[in-house]
Amino acid sequence: MKVGTLDFDDWKLGKETFEDFEIRYRKLLSKLQDAQALTREFSECSSNADSISFVSDNPQIGPKLREQFSFRIRTAKSDRNSRFYRDLGNKAYQHKKYLEALKLYNKSLICSLNGSQEIAVIYANRSAVFYAMKKYDECLKNLEAALNYNYPEKLKFKLIERYAKAKKAMGLFKEVLTLEQQWREAVEVGDIPEEKKLEISKVIDLLMKECRFQDDSLKEKFVRVTLIDEPIGESNENVPAMSNKLHVQWTEEMGRHVVAKEDIPPGTKLIHETPYASVLLPEFYDTHCHYCLAYAILPMACSCCTLVMYCGKQCQELAIPIHKLECRILPSLIMLDVGKMAFLATRIFVLAMSFGFEKLNDYVLQVNSDVSGDGCEDSGVYSSSSYLPILYLVHNRKKRTQSDLFKRSVLSIVIADLFFNEEVITEAWRKLAAELMLLHLMNLPCNAHEISELVFNGEDVRSSSLEEIGAAAFATLSLLNHSCNPNVVRHCCGTTGVVTAIRTIKGGEQIFDNYGYHFAMHDYSYRKKVLSEQYFFRCSCEACVKSFPKYPDIEPVESVQLPGDSPIGRKLEIVSSSFMVLLEQFVAMKIDESTLDDPLVSEIYSNCAELLYLMDTSGAPFPSQLYCDAQEVLKQILSMKGNVRI
Repeated sequence: MKVGTLDFDDWKLGKETFEDFEIRYRKLLSKLQDAQALTREFSECSSNADSISFVSDNPQIGPKLREQFSFRIRTAKSDRNSRFYRDLGNKAYQHKKYLEALKLYNKSLICSLNGSQEIAVIYANRSAVFYAMKKYDECLKNLEAALNYNYPEKLKFKLIERYAKAKKAMGLFKEVLTLEQQWREAVEVGDIPEEKKLEISKVIDLLMKECRFQDDSLKEKFVRVTLIDEPIGESNENVPAMSNKLHVQWTEEMGRHVVAKEDIPPGTKLIHETPYASVLLPEFYDTHCHYCLAYAILPMACSCCTLVMYCGKQCQELAIPIHKLECRILPSLIMLDVGKMAFLATRIFVLAMSFGFEKLNDYVLQVNSDVSGDGCEDSGVYSSSSYLPILYLVHNRKKRTQSDLFKRSVLSIVIADLFFNEEVITEAWRKLAAELMLLHLMNLPCNAHEISELVFNGEDVRSSSLEEIGAAAFATLSLLNHSCNPNVVRHCCGTTGVVTAIRTIKGGEQIFDNYGYHFAMHDYSYRKKVLSEQYFFRCSCEACVKSFPKYPDIEPVESVQLPGDSPIGRKLEIVSSSFMVLLEQFVAMKIDESTLDDPLVSEIYSNCAELLYLMDTSGAPFPSQLYCDAQEVLKQILSMKGNVRI
């Protein structure tokens, strides 16, 4: 089949000129004759393989499908495009739109030709943005990169001046003094008039004089927020990603689920899991690492495409086995706007391709013949790094409508064809790829988890918001059932998923996650609707059965009657009073790189955990705004211990 090509990198080509998957799919449906008969035949397909074969091989569907999706979008590096984005970045910088400028400079970097001097100029421009934002550490790293990429000799004096001023702002006065000779030499060879050189010489004299009698011991502390990756203690023998305080059970009603072996107090870490696969959402390609999903302070571009970047050389090299396969189809998937689950399904398939056709086919046959399997290895271990648990995740095929299955089958074939359009490959390989894609397009919407980042948009804690930057497939996290009143919370350290108790969990009690719909935020009718549509179940948790009110309708903190006529009640009153004082201090905390080192953070975390425990065990009224507030502060601090962008 001949594949049409389009230039993804021509900035004149906007999304509005390209038909996405939804539009092309509707056009495909409009071309099918006797749709009712086709629907009846398709409904007889009892397996994913049958569905793929029917859509692909049917003479009415297959040719029209491939005609509708016969294209391939390519990318090519170009200094012209690089300069275009750099000019846009300069304009944003001039208007003090610093975050926008960084994104545009990153796009310029990604588009630049390998080895081009444009790269040095881009790093230099990025350093100017960071300097203006008073992020001096980031400024220095980008300045060093600009110099390493052969920034023009005649302009180096500008970089050294910014380097010296950033060091001075950080209080590194002795290091500024070491730059004097290098700075003066750069000015001498600079492409500037003699009178300008004299002006800069006076600037150097003044700056050196200011630094000569300063004490480096008075320098400001610039401590970058680091990921706090605390252990879970002893791991479960059969499910290594979770604590030995937990174990897996199965019942007809709940399926596989996780239960506490013993009483667990709030604040206890229970699961620590690296995903089998994770992907960055396309809207963050210009700001975050495509491999580890970290915010890229010193980005490095893919050497081939003009889409992705990495946070450093290590991630760039680690990504090669994966990205060399994705690189050729990512532009097409982006323009088709296939959605995050399709990107994650594609990444899982890329990882699975390393098994080869025979092994993958055996896996599929095993899953199809053993529908009640648990995804464990032969040793009985449920491994987060194994493909088997991901294959066995619930997909709800039998609960889906025929139109839903047909649409997912079409998308699966489209993605498989994009992979193999220009390769000599057997039809069996192509269909296996589409079959696996269909499986994951069904099981990921019910099981995938977001990768999030806590972003501070102002100066204090109240300015923060959680931002979804990626999606991931976690084998162990997928074992947790939903409750609208969960007893645990998830947060992310890099791509690692961490689960922590936010209520007192009794031995024998099930561990409940929340799938994004909480009683305090959403009313019952809305929760019932979305959980049924996406996850195919009707929630019967305590919040739904007892019709818990939303947060604004819960009894206010000041009117909660605490049980103070017992030792535990009196202690609860003391701890709750302390919480109110600490809460006021916490929400007003100024945010910078050293915030997590503030003793207040540890103090209020311990206070929240104790308050929740006392309310759980004293018979305090529930739900209450006091309880919800303590949980929210606990969750906020856990997020602050994970992925943070300031």
